[in-house]
Amino acid sequence: MTTLTEEQEDIREAIWQKHKTEENALIREIEEARRRWNDLQDKYKLFEERVIAEVTNVLHPVVPLVPLSRPIVSSTVTNPTVDEVTIKIKVKCSLCKAEGHNKRSCKTLDKTIEKKLK
Repeated sequence: MTTLTEEQEDIREAIWQKHKTEENALIREIEEARRRWNDLQDKYKLFEERVIAEVTNVLHPVVPLVPLSRPIVSSTVTNPTVDEVTIKIKVKCSLCKAEGHNKRSCKTLDKTIEKKLK
């Protein structure tokens, strides 16, 4: 086995340190990206809850509606700004189980609501 000179050992150590520093930087970058991804998921969850509340309460303030599905959000995007967002959500009437509420004449039973936001 060949023994390394002190100079070769120093070069080997310097190369190892350089790669270790790069590895640590990449690990930090990955952790930061994961944190940002989790933050974005949390923001989207809040957006989704706000959309459900707005669609079910603002469009039909008289009859409370219960969401049956997650909102389907689609948007028309030009450049970096969103011109129009269409939100579709399937809902049902929350009164249909209450006494005195006529299910047969209920117009909100299992329907899909669509709302465009600008």
